[in-house]
Amino acid sequence: MSYAYPQSLPEVIEQQWAAADLGGLMNAPLPDRAQMLALIHAAFQASLLSEEGRPVSFRIVLCHPEELQDDVEVRGRNRAIVFAEPRPLNVPEIVRLAPAADPVQTLIGVTGDDAGALVIWGLVDAGLSWWEFVRGERGDRLSSSPPPERFTVSSSRRGSVTISRGGRVVCDLQRGEITVPAPGDAGSFVDFIGLHPRALRGHLAINDIFTQGPFGRFLQPITAAFRADVLSQLGSTWYDEQGPNDDYPQRFLLQFIERILIRVRDASHGGTILLLPEDWDHDDSRLLDRLWIKYPTDDADAWLTLRHAVSVHRQYYDHFFPAWDRVAVEQGEFRKIHLLEDDMADAADLVRDRANLISSLCSVDGAVVLGDRLRLLGFGAEIVAHSTLREVVIAEDPTAQTSHRRPIEDFGTRHRSAFRFCATHEAVAALVVSQDGDVRAMCRVGPDVVMWPSVATRTRT
Repeated sequence: MSYAYPQSLPEVIEQQWAAADLGGLMNAPLPDRAQMLALIHAAFQASLLSEEGRPVSFRIVLCHPEELQDDVEVRGRNRAIVFAEPRPLNVPEIVRLAPAADPVQTLIGVTGDDAGALVIWGLVDAGLSWWEFVRGERGDRLSSSPPPERFTVSSSRRGSVTISRGGRVVCDLQRGEITVPAPGDAGSFVDFIGLHPRALRGHLAINDIFTQGPFGRFLQPITAAFRADVLSQLGSTWYDEQGPNDDYPQRFLLQFIERILIRVRDASHGGTILLLPEDWDHDDSRLLDRLWIKYPTDDADAWLTLRHAVSVHRQYYDHFFPAWDRVAVEQGEFRKIHLLEDDMADAADLVRDRANLISSLCSVDGAVVLGDRLRLLGFGAEIVAHSTLREVVIAEDPTAQTSHRRPIEDFGTRHRSAFRFCATHEAVAALVVSQDGDVRAMCRVGPDVVMWPSVATRTRT
């Protein structure tokens, strides 16, 4: 048997590229052979390695972030998360970024620099709707949003790569053999074979720690600002004037944070999320004295996504409940309810996608850094703050009225770093997920750092 290697792929790609479009409707430029080979070779070499005994899995798309703007404006998908500085495209960088770029949702964005070399400019949040479609979890292609209609290289197995465009396979190199999809083959829509989204079952109730005591007080200005922002967008004084669900915006925001924590815990890799005041920026000495962010960015989309979801939820039920009590509903009102129902479903997808994205960033060594309006300031952050902290207060209830003290040496490096970070300022906080599944919150209260040792719980269904 003769074996094929990466250098054999460009000729096949050029022959098959046009067959992988949607009836000639999309404009997807094919890169030149030099760029194709540079990207394919880097991806192939990365696929030969492993991360903690598992194959390195990733999707890499060759495009400029500005080319994604139409997708963002029309569908809210394929949003670019641009690094403050580009990173070189090489095998070590792919391996480092792969855990953060969960390939069922997130792609690594690559483009050519002024010298013609390929560089990593950031990440692309493609969402899960296309993946749900190809797995049969979403009814039709029109209700889903494909990944960017650009040259994409993926890998989920050692020594294997898949070339695709817009989520549709162009060709595969698997076990030394090149294959192309048969015409009309349903598998041609699956650009990433062998991976499945993590199963997330059950409902997560808001923990009292997030609403009571010192940590609840830390989060209260954030939830209050979110509620005010939602009501401003709705042009209303109350979210629920009759009372039972008037706190829905605040609960929704806290549930979003908990969803992120659960996803990090279910991934079994642990992670740290640092919460900073909104006025701290990358050039702020208060941040620079405490953190070195390996992958700095500035993305405020999570807050806007949540605000839209909560606003659409209210608008839908404002129309639905009055119509429910009527014997007949006018055609125009029926259409309005139907459109709002679709908007609400799309908004829920975007919220889920955002939670998945932020949780996946925790897979990279270092912390994820969020402003207090959930503005993503970066990930892979190293805590460089110095502190003389020797012990931490362990709260035994949400209010920390009952507690005991433990030396910080009793905890691992991830926790000790977070303790020292919190000790330096009362306006910061940390959420730490250990590899064994414990989810912990911490912040400074007076001269002490207080830790709540059990934040998130889940009931299975």
